[in-house]
Amino acid sequence: MAALDAKGYADASIWIADRNIQKNLKSYSEFYKSTTVKIKDSLPALDSKRYGDATTWVGAAADWAETCENIFAGKSPLTSMKTEFKKLVSVALAVIKKLAGN
Repeated sequence: MAALDAKGYADASIWIADRNIQKNLKSYSEFYKSTTVKIKDSLPALDSKRYGDATTWVGAAADWAETCENIFAGKSPLTSMKTEFKKLVSVALAVIKKLAGN
């Protein structure tokens, strides 16, 4: 049986991978925080009938979700959540389009 290091890992490469995953998840979190702000920013735009602004900000949320996925090189532990998020963004964009009369 291999000796364990201070973190309880038998192999340093596992610990390094764990640190990389933690770093990537922190980046993921920051992207989603920014996304939440942009979606909230779109609400006054909707109230003011600035549908173009709302579309831009909500659309950016979908782009940021994809950026997060790219951080993990397509191996994100949160892929299913990103997929659901993008579906919700698509619904929001469809509603904005309908409100705009398109």
